[in-house]
Amino acid sequence: MIDINTGHIVVNFEIKLGPDIDFEVTNSFNIDKSITDFKNGYKWIHFENLKVNELYLNVNVCFHNEKTKMITFVVSETEFKAKRWENWSEQEEMEKIAVYENWLTTIVGVRREFNWGKISIDYDIKGGRTTISILYNKQKSKK
Repeated sequence: MIDINTGHIVVNFEIKLGPDIDFEVTNSFNIDKSITDFKNGYKWIHFENLKVNELYLNVNVCFHNEKTKMITFVVSETEFKAKRWENWSEQEEMEKIAVYENWLTTIVGVRREFNWGKISIDYDIKGGRTTISILYNKQKSKK
């Protein structure tokens, strides 16, 4: 699923996300998505309930000047449903950190920094959400 040599997230044989996959290619994938364009060079593509093997992922891909800058995602064994603040729990988010850490260790090992970028688990206290983040190193321009 996460290729530690390239930083790609491989969804299936047709869909791959990563540092060398630009906005146009990612937007061309024939799956449900939504787009946020901040009109300042930053755009996001959001995918919900992507099925990868036996897991579901909600994936957000951040682009700057059409190049992939970062991917954030959450993982679940069941389909995601709309969350309501009444059901939110800080303890549940803290438990996700441990679950995600174990999951990442199974998928990529203990390393979190690679030649293409780094992977982290981030808890956003204001947003009340825990995500896995892949921040890619700046890509060299192809000439």
